[in-house]
Amino acid sequence: MQKYGPLMQLVLPDERPGVFVKRDAVQKVQDSGVLKRLFFKDESSLDVRYGGPCRDLYQR
Repeated sequence: MQKYGPLMQLVLPDERPGVFVKRDAVQKVQDSGVLKRLFFKDESSLDVRYGGPCRDLYQR
């Protein structure tokens, strides 16, 4: 993950980079090891590869 101000760049499960996500749009994160499922405030979701802690992926 790279941070660009309010945006973060994440890697998709098939290792394609380049997905930009606004941190404040993420409502919660489901942890499945290296794979994380981001749940957004608009009720959509996105699976990404990220080995760090879930708290890095959204604002509380």
